Amino acid sequence: MALTFRIIVTVAVLGLALACTNDTDCTLSGECVDGQCHCRLPWTGDDCGVLKFGPSVEPAAYGYDPNVTSWGGNIIEYNSMYHLYVTQIVNCGLKSWQHNSEVAHATSATIDGPYIRQDTALPIQAHNPEMVLGRNSTNGTMFILFHIFSATGEAPAPCVNSSEPTPASNGATIHMSYSPEGPWQPFTLNIGCNNPAPMQHPNGTWYVVCNTRNFVLYRADAFSGPYVEVAEFPGRPPLTGVWEDPFLYLDTVGNWHVIAHSWDHTIKTNCNASNVSGHFFSADGMNWESTRTPPYGHEVTFTDGSTKIFSTVERPKMYLNATGFPTHMTFGVDPHAECGQYCSSCKTTEGFDDTYTLLRPLSIDS
Repeated sequence: MALTFRIIVTVAVLGLALACTNDTDCTLSGECVDGQCHCRLPWTGDDCGVLKFGPSVEPAAYGYDPNVTSWGGNIIEYNSMYHLYVTQIVNCGLKSWQHNSEVAHATSATIDGPYIRQDTALPIQAHNPEMVLGRNSTNGTMFILFHIFSATGEAPAPCVNSSEPTPASNGATIHMSYSPEGPWQPFTLNIGCNNPAPMQHPNGTWYVVCNTRNFVLYRADAFSGPYVEVAEFPGRPPLTGVWEDPFLYLDTVGNWHVIAHSWDHTIKTNCNASNVSGHFFSADGMNWESTRTPPYGHEVTFTDGSTKIFSTVERPKMYLNATGFPTHMTFGVDPHAECGQYCSSCKTTEGFDDTYTLLRPLSIDS
């Protein structure tokens, strides 16, 4: 049985420099030196709790031009090409995500895009994909695609509200191929896992964080399992809202991090002032702590100098380069600043559900 660990919340006092006593006070994203946090890029801030971004390129990574509804995905590099596996909603807005989601495969010669659709990686119903390049001494590179639903090839449904019942194929599934174009072999997870966040450790062990009770970390010797529970994250910090959409990664010095969507479900106006992100961290993957410092917000700056406020910024996923350094992030975003509903609900509100997938470069300059 997994242990539940006590949370320690790191709080910066407004207007005062944060004094640290150890690296944990720096969210394990920097070092505590003489009482001050010295952050490792792309982290910044008094407690190294804020991600530093460069300006984004328009059009967005996927779904903006051409105009199709998409909702996040992740990028891998293989044979000098960048491959994006991304949720696309067939024929409808995001309000139909529970019925009309497929995983599209798009490619680009550069990480900043544009990404051009090549094929359908997984048919309806498949949503929230995360691709991992797996290492196997026997079979070489494996393309391992974690997602929710079962990709059974259901026919597109009429555009419906997200409050409609989910299809019978609900649950988390894995598909594996030895090529980025497939064919894809399905594997069923032995655990109930909403929005799986997978990672292969450098030692070959597989881990996945699931949005089950609190976030829960599972471990397996193979990507297909069986998975066993090893740690339950502490409860969410107060005043940070509802947490979902975890993304798990190891930094370059071996610390564990989970970036997540964290949102306040009571705010309908001035979405830019509401919380939209959260960060858990651990030195060993077993004992997790959190900060109330949001890693990022709703406002994005573009290369032409313009800025845009998105009502919600969800499905965070990082691109890690060959050395394990995070250089970019992808998000599912709603382009409307507000919609008269709760900010996080704009994405599934009629007339406001024209969502797309945004790519943001992380700053690698000090």
